[in-house]
Amino acid sequence: MEIDSQSSEIERLFEENSNLSSSHQEAMSIALHWENQELYYCLSVHLSINYFTYQLTILLLFFCSILGRFSFPLTRLKKLSVVHENG
Repeated sequence: MEIDSQSSEIERLFEENSNLSSSHQEAMSIALHWENQELYYCLSVHLSINYFTYQLTILLLFFCSILGRFSFPLTRLKKLSVVHENG
């Protein structure tokens, strides 16, 4: 009788452990998915800001050269373009 009781308890604990393991795996999968979404969002924001900054730099250089307040060598502008294109 004691052995049957212990066997039943072992089976119950094994099933509970299996359920907990499945729940843990599901939670980890969901957390990884959220992390990946957040990483993708941050990367897209970073790239947008980088591109916007590049465009503002070009625009500023253009207006400064028109106003004649700043002489900016064309070779430097080409270097900026290469750096931006290469990331």
